[in-house]
This record gives sequence, structure tokens and C-alpha cells, in this order.
Amino acid sequence: MAGTVDIVLRCLTGMRALGPALRFDPALPPEVKQLRFSVHYRGQRVDVDLAEDRIRLGVRPGGTSPVNLLVHGQAVELAPGQERELLLEHAP
Repeated sequence: MAGTVDIVLRCLTGMRALGPALRFDPALPPEVKQLRFSVHYRGQRVDVDLAEDRIRLGVRPGGTSPVNLLVHGQAVELAPGQERELLLEHAP
């Protein structure tokens, strides 16, 4: 069951570990309005809240180093305790 959840999350979010960054290239189908989950990445807990038009990423407090993320190629660096929301552009 865990493998199924992993595949679904990776497909819908486009989540991949890419070198020193965790990459997201989300593509939610119209039936899925929102996904919320957290992932353990490089010793840090990253919270992800994905909707049709935006993605909110946060790194939980307590870690010591920033987390490097890429969203549709846009670099985002979050220190522990920080969060950021990015708007997602969709092709017409």
C-alpha cells in the first residue's frame, strides 16, 4: 500500500530528488483539487500543500540547514521554520 501512495504522490506532484534539491513539477488532474502531505528529506520534514493554482512549502522548525527546492524550475531555499507559497501557471 505504501508503494501505491508513493507512486501517486510522485506522479501528481512531480516530486523528485534532483542533486541537492527536491524538485516539484505538479500536474493535478481536474478531479483532484488539493493534496497535503509531508516528506522527510535530508533530515528535515517538508510540508507540502498543493492546490490547482498554488503550492505551499514549509520546513518544520528544529533543523540546522536550509532545504533547497525547485518548483517548475524556480529555486526556493527554505530555512527551518520558514514557508513559502508559489502560484502555479498552467498552459492554456
